[in-house]
Amino acid sequence: RTVIFLQGCALRCRFCHNPDTWELSGGTEYTPEELVAKIQRFKPYFKEDGGVTFSGGEPLLQPDFLKETLKLCKNEGIHTCIDTAGYGLSDYDEILNHTDLVLLDLKHIHKTDYEKIEPLSLMLVDYILLTETPSRLNFTGFQPGLDWFSNVKLRSPKPKKGEVKAI
Repeated sequence: RTVIFLQGCALRCRFCHNPDTWELSGGTEYTPEELVAKIQRFKPYFKEDGGVTFSGGEPLLQPDFLKETLKLCKNEGIHTCIDTAGYGLSDYDEILNHTDLVLLDLKHIHKTDYEKIEPLSLMLVDYILLTETPSRLNFTGFQPGLDWFSNVKLRSPKPKKGEVKAI
């Protein structure tokens, strides 16, 4: 699997593993076509489970670039994944149409506190549930034994057992 780190993140989490990607400027600029050409070079290493993961920073802060790059990857038969806190600008439905897997990093276990940290990412959860995009939730500070979904009321229906996996 190849990981592409996109610049820009507005959250400034104190436990961030990649603070050098917070600013939108910096890094090397590519067009979607140039980036997909680089990704294709790694295709022989993908085997059955490989592909490309877009991380950051926050990949959803560059929706036009991400959307176009995901489309091109899918046209080339490359498995696509976004690793996100869900804090984006727009086009979630269009982005998810070209995404095979979402790794969603949830920042808090209680909805009221979560919304103080990331009010927009619960919107992405709604889109994921509506589009049935395969997803894995990463609970930052997750404590074993707590049932997150019994403590948080999403605007969409509660996922059925087996639809969402905590990793």
